[in-house]
Amino acid sequence: MDTSVVTALAALGGSLVGGLTTFASTWLSQRYQDSRERVASEITKRETLYGAFINEATRVGLEAFEQEIESLSSLTGLLALLNRIRLTASTDVLEAAERVVDDIATLYMAENKTPRELYESRLHGEGVHMQDSLKAFGEACRRELQAWR
Repeated sequence: MDTSVVTALAALGGSLVGGLTTFASTWLSQRYQDSRERVASEITKRETLYGAFINEATRVGLEAFEQEIESLSSLTGLLALLNRIRLTASTDVLEAAERVVDDIATLYMAENKTPRELYESRLHGEGVHMQDSLKAFGEACRRELQAWR
């Protein structure tokens, strides 16, 4: 075989290997970056959803201490958030969110309490305490978000 042919083939082979290496490296880097961006976006979306649920549950829960439910429309926002959580959350987060809603429903059905009565029942460990279920919800959310990271 002619040495010029061997040299040309070697040059072509080197260029091909170098080009494929560059392509593979760029492709893998892009895939990794896209994956990280998707995970970051998902974490942000869940943090926003879970935060909105906590805000709405706190608002509705405090109303439940002070007044009887007059209309189910006051629970619309909370139930909508619960159903959005059903779309994406882990089983632990969903069960904790459902417990929060159940506790709020129980509070609406109980007799109204003054802030002092609420404080005293908390001190004595009596009755339903929404903050316990909200704490469990927050912890379930934190575990899920840490798993995503």
